[in-house]
Amino acid sequence: MNTTILTLISLIALFVIFVIFIRLRFDKEIKVIFEKDPAATNILEVIFSYSGLHALIFYHIAHK
Repeated sequence: MNTTILTLISLIALFVIFVIFIRLRFDKEIKVIFEKDPAATNILEVIFSYSGLHALIFYHIAHK
């Protein structure tokens, strides 16, 4: 296989693992946001779009 394709596959795998980690580690916070915000249509939208959740995630990464 081409090294570019292998690199792309590796990056996609890392991205998926990161999303799963975020989902597992911040499950309670994600569920609260999803339940309280009527505009949230799915869990992935909450993970990728909500800046308050991003701030919480980066705070925990920086201070743990």
